[in-house]
Amino acid sequence: MKAFLVDCEQENGAQLYFAPTRGKAKAMAANEEGINITEVSSCQRKPEYDEYSPGPVPPSVLLKDGWWIECSGCGKQVWDDCDEDDPVFSGQSVWCSAACKERDEVREASRKADFAALEKRATEATLARFPGVSVYLVTERYHRPEPYVHFHVPGDTQGIGWEVGSGFVECAPIDRAAWDAYEDRRATERALDT
Repeated sequence: MKAFLVDCEQENGAQLYFAPTRGKAKAMAANEEGINITEVSSCQRKPEYDEYSPGPVPPSVLLKDGWWIECSGCGKQVWDDCDEDDPVFSGQSVWCSAACKERDEVREASRKADFAALEKRATEATLARFPGVSVYLVTERYHRPEPYVHFHVPGDTQGIGWEVGSGFVECAPIDRAAWDAYEDRRATERALDT
């Protein structure tokens, strides 16, 4: 695989791609940007990055070569020759300073704790509403106040989805019979309890 710097004149700017040919690199970039391959403005060979195939190139290498990278914590541009603190690297992440990395870690720990509490609350609500199901995933949905819970009922293949507090569930047509059987069992159990 060879390294190519492809520019589509889009929001992301020029990006490195590893591909066997220039045409494939252009196609990859166009696909990622959602444009036609004819709209790719340039595709330059960058043999100095071939050794990092299949990618990615380490951020420290890119900085030394004059690239800038967005700080993983605050979003500001990090350059190799910044007059401020030395950048901090961890895998593909870069922070503009050790203090920024620490603040980012505190935010991330808080976010994880908040999500764990939300996940617990959503799971409890699901099990209260749908006894006997098996919850396997809780997700937050963009601009939705309540989490979305994915769970299994006996006999389903793809799982059932429910936004906590809503009055309906979502299931694939293939799982409709399993869902109906679950609901029938629940109706029978409720009738026996009264």
